[in-house]
Amino acid sequence: RLAVSGPETMRLPATARPARARAAKPKPRHNRPMLFQGWSAYRACPVYSRYDLKPRTMLHGPAVIEEDESASVVGPGGILTVDGFGNLIVSVPALRSRS
Repeated sequence: RLAVSGPETMRLPATARPARARAAKPKPRHNRPMLFQGWSAYRACPVYSRYDLKPRTMLHGPAVIEEDESASVVGPGGILTVDGFGNLIVSVPALRSRS
Protein backbone atom coordinates (compact mmCIF):
# COMPACT_ATOMS: atom_id res chain seq x y z
CA ARG A 1 0.00 0.00 0.00
CA LEU A 2 1.08 3.50 -0.72
CA ALA A 3 -0.07 6.54 1.19
CA VAL A 4 0.78 10.04 0.04
CA SER A 5 0.18 13.47 1.43
CA GLY A 6 0.90 16.97 0.28
CA PRO A 7 0.24 20.54 1.17
CA GLU A 8 -3.36 21.66 1.15
CA THR A 9 -2.56 24.03 -1.71
CA MET A 10 -2.20 21.05 -4.05
CA ARG A 11 -5.46 20.18 -5.73
CA LEU A 12 -6.60 18.19 -8.74
CA PRO A 13 -7.98 20.06 -11.74
CA ALA A 14 -11.76 20.23 -11.98
CA THR A 15 -11.58 18.41 -15.30
CA ALA A 16 -8.98 16.80 -17.48
CA ARG A 17 -10.97 17.54 -20.64
CA PRO A 18 -9.40 20.24 -22.76
CA ALA A 19 -11.29 23.51 -22.74
CA ARG A 20 -12.26 24.95 -26.10
CA ALA A 21 -11.02 28.46 -25.36
CA ARG A 22 -7.86 29.74 -23.72
CA ALA A 23 -8.08 30.58 -20.04
CA ALA A 24 -7.95 34.24 -19.10
CA LYS A 25 -4.39 35.43 -18.49
CA PRO A 26 -3.81 35.73 -14.73
CA LYS A 27 -2.53 38.95 -13.25
CA PRO A 28 1.08 38.91 -11.98
CA ARG A 29 1.45 39.05 -8.19
CA HIS A 30 4.46 41.35 -8.52
CA ASN A 31 7.56 41.97 -10.63
CA ARG A 32 11.13 40.83 -10.02
CA PRO A 33 14.32 42.25 -11.55
CA MET A 34 15.95 39.59 -13.71
CA LEU A 35 18.96 39.39 -16.01
CA PHE A 36 19.15 36.93 -18.91
CA GLN A 37 21.93 36.23 -21.38
CA GLY A 38 21.98 38.92 -24.05
CA TRP A 39 20.47 41.58 -21.79
CA SER A 40 22.70 44.46 -20.76
CA ALA A 41 20.68 45.40 -17.67
CA TYR A 42 18.14 43.98 -15.25
CA ARG A 43 14.49 44.20 -16.36
CA ALA A 44 11.29 43.88 -14.36
CA CYS A 45 9.70 40.49 -15.11
CA PRO A 46 6.22 39.36 -13.99
CA VAL A 47 5.87 36.82 -11.18
CA TYR A 48 2.73 34.66 -11.20
CA SER A 49 1.30 32.38 -8.52
CA ARG A 50 1.19 28.75 -9.70
CA TYR A 51 -2.19 28.42 -8.04
CA ASP A 52 -3.70 31.14 -10.26
CA LEU A 53 -2.89 29.22 -13.46
CA LYS A 54 -5.88 27.37 -14.89
CA PRO A 55 -5.85 24.72 -17.63
CA ARG A 56 -5.27 26.25 -21.10
CA THR A 57 -3.44 29.28 -19.66
CA MET A 58 -0.65 30.51 -21.93
CA LEU A 59 2.13 32.88 -20.82
CA HIS A 60 5.06 34.25 -22.80
CA GLY A 61 8.46 34.63 -21.12
CA PRO A 62 10.21 36.08 -19.42
CA ALA A 63 8.18 35.16 -16.36
CA VAL A 64 8.50 33.43 -12.99
CA ILE A 65 5.93 30.96 -11.65
CA GLU A 66 6.05 30.63 -7.86
CA GLU A 67 4.44 27.98 -5.68
CA ASP A 68 4.97 26.84 -2.10
CA GLU A 69 7.46 24.13 -3.03
CA SER A 70 9.36 25.62 -5.97
CA ALA A 71 9.64 28.25 -8.67
CA SER A 72 9.82 27.89 -12.45
CA VAL A 73 11.51 30.37 -14.75
CA VAL A 74 10.36 30.91 -18.33
CA GLY A 75 13.10 32.72 -20.21
CA PRO A 76 12.73 35.24 -23.01
CA GLY A 77 11.08 33.63 -26.02
CA GLY A 78 9.75 30.74 -23.94
CA ILE A 79 6.06 29.86 -23.87
CA LEU A 80 4.34 28.26 -20.89
CA THR A 81 1.02 26.44 -21.29
CA VAL A 82 -1.00 24.61 -18.66
CA ASP A 83 -2.47 21.30 -19.83
CA GLY A 84 -5.79 19.77 -18.79
CA PHE A 85 -4.18 18.06 -15.80
CA GLY A 86 -2.57 21.28 -14.50
CA ASN A 87 0.96 20.40 -15.68
CA LEU A 88 3.21 23.28 -16.73
CA ILE A 89 4.58 22.74 -20.26
CA VAL A 90 7.41 25.09 -21.26
CA SER A 91 8.50 25.41 -24.88
CA VAL A 92 11.90 27.00 -25.33
CA PRO A 93 13.22 28.71 -28.45
CA ALA A 94 15.87 26.92 -30.50
CA LEU A 95 19.43 27.88 -29.62
CA ARG A 96 21.41 29.70 -32.27
CA SER A 97 24.81 28.18 -32.91
CA ARG A 98 27.79 30.38 -32.11
CA SER A 99 30.11 30.71 -35.08
